[in-house]
Amino acid sequence: MRRNFCICALFSASSITCVLAQSLFFDEKALRSETSCRLHIEGDVDGGKEVSRSWVFQYTSRIRYTHMAMIAALDNGTFFVAWQAASRTEGSSEQDIQYSVGNLNFAGALQFGEPKRAPVGSGEGAVWGPVLHVDHHNAYLWLFYSESRGSCKGSVMEWAPGGDIMALQMDLMSGAWSKARAIYSLQEDRGIPKVTANQALVLSTGEWILPFWRERALLSFSPACRELDGDTSAGVLISYDEGFTWEAHGEITHPESWLIENAVSEMPNGEVVMVFRTEVGFVYVSRSHDKGRTWVPAVAISQLPNPNSKVDLAWVTSDDRGALAVVFNDHQEARRDLRVALSWDAGRTWTRVATIEAGEEGVHLHYPTMVQYGCYLVVVYSRFYARTRHWAREHSKEQGIRIAAIDLRHLSPQPSYFDHSALQDPEQQEELQQIRNQADAFLQLATFGQH
Repeated sequence: MRRNFCICALFSASSITCVLAQSLFFDEKALRSETSCRLHIEGDVDGGKEVSRSWVFQYTSRIRYTHMAMIAALDNGTFFVAWQAASRTEGSSEQDIQYSVGNLNFAGALQFGEPKRAPVGSGEGAVWGPVLHVDHHNAYLWLFYSESRGSCKGSVMEWAPGGDIMALQMDLMSGAWSKARAIYSLQEDRGIPKVTANQALVLSTGEWILPFWRERALLSFSPACRELDGDTSAGVLISYDEGFTWEAHGEITHPESWLIENAVSEMPNGEVVMVFRTEVGFVYVSRSHDKGRTWVPAVAISQLPNPNSKVDLAWVTSDDRGALAVVFNDHQEARRDLRVALSWDAGRTWTRVATIEAGEEGVHLHYPTMVQYGCYLVVVYSRFYARTRHWAREHSKEQGIRIAAIDLRHLSPQPSYFDHSALQDPEQQEELQQIRNQADAFLQLATFGQH
C-alpha cells in the first residue's frame, strides 16, 4: 500500500539554516500541473533563455574536496542533493557522504540548507558515489554508495575507488535512517572494487536497475591489492522486490577503453539504453532488449565527445513527445563546456539544446546528474580548479557543488566546440568513419519505439 507523506514538516524553514544569499529561480508557472510542457527549440544559436545557476555547497576552510553530486526530487518541491566530501583529498579514510535539502518557496526560489553527514561508513575506509532514489510507493529515500575496506590501500590515493555496494533508506515520514547493508560485495567477480555514480531506474514493468562498474584503477600501485583479481567492466544490479534483494547482470567491456560511470534509461518500447565514460574521446552506448539481463556490444556515439568524464542519461517527458536527454562535456580533452543534448530517435542523432556552463581554462565543470521537475531539467555538477600551485585559485570559494535549471519550453540550438573537420590526420579520419559505420550498423539492428 502506498504511504501518504508530507516532508515539508520535516524540513521546514525553521529547521534549515540557509547558507545561500543566491537562490536558483524557477518560473512558478512552469511548475503547475496544468502547465503545458512542450519541448521547444527556438531562435538562433545560443538564442534561448539563459540557464539559471546557483550553489548547493561552496568550499569552506574545513571542506576542500566535494565531488560526484547526485540529485533527487519529491513532488512537493523538496530536493535532495548528496555528494562525497573530504577535508582535502579524494580517497582519504575521512571521505564521507554529505547531503543537503532544498525547498521551493511560493515564488519559485530554491534554497538549500546546511549540509548534513549521511550515516554511512564504518570509519575504516572511504565511501564513494552516492546515488539517491525516491521510492514513492513506500515513502523511502534510498541512498546507494560504495565503501572501501580490507588491506588494499596505500596506492596513489589512500583508498582506490570503490568497494562493497551498500544501501540504506530514509523514512520520509519520520526522517529516520535505516542501518546500511551490503548489497554486492567487493569479493564477488574474483575480487574487485565496485562503484556507483548514476541514478537507479524503475522499469515500466516494475524492476529496479542500478548501474555500477568494477574498477581496477590504482590497484596495481599497491602489493596489498594483488589478491583482487577481477577485471574492469560495467554492469547493473537488478531488483525484483523494490530494492531488498539484488542480482548482478552484465560484464560489459571494450578492447579499446574502459567503460565506466554508466547511466541507464528506458525507451518507450522497453529497450534499455546505457551510456559510458571512455578513454577514447567519445561517449559509448550499449542496449538491452531483455530488461537489463544481457547487453549488446558497446559502440561509440560519434556526435558526443567525451574527455574521459562522467555523463548522465534520462528520458524527458513532455506533453507532445518525449526525448532522450544526455548531459555531457562537449569536448574531447577538457572537462568544460557542459551541455545538454536531446535525441528523438533513441540516441541515433543528437541536437545540442542548452549550455549549462562553458567555463574557462583550468576549471573542471564535470560529473553532472539530472532530474526532471515540471518543465525543468535540473542538473547538479562539480566545479573546481584543476591541480594548480596558484594560491588564489587553490583557496577560492568558487568551488563546490553547482546546480542549474533548464526551462524545457525555451531551448535553443547550441554550437559544438567539437569539430570533426579538425581531425586532419588520415588515420584519425579513418578511425572516426569506422566508428560512424559501426554505430550506424548497430542502430539499424535496434528496434526503436515511436516517440
